[in-house]
Amino acid sequence: MKISTKHKTNKNGIPQFIEKGKVKNYATGIKRLREKHGMTTGSLANILDVSQRTVEGWECGRTPNIKSLILIHYAYGNTTF
Repeated sequence: MKISTKHKTNKNGIPQFIEKGKVKNYATGIKRLREKHGMTTGSLANILDVSQRTVEGWECGRTPNIKSLILIHYAYGNTTF
């Protein structure tokens, strides 16, 4: 998934992406990247200078602000999610 400010949302307003025919969202992408890199929510939070609860919230469906999305993007070496 690519980071974008232009995206479709589901009926609850949660950003949705289609990747290889499957619906994805920020929560799925952030958690997948974090686990792929062997990181905990706490270690990602430290890198991004946010609380662990903030990262946990993202993984439960809260949408990160654009600044956080950019930091996540660079934290993972310009990876798309």
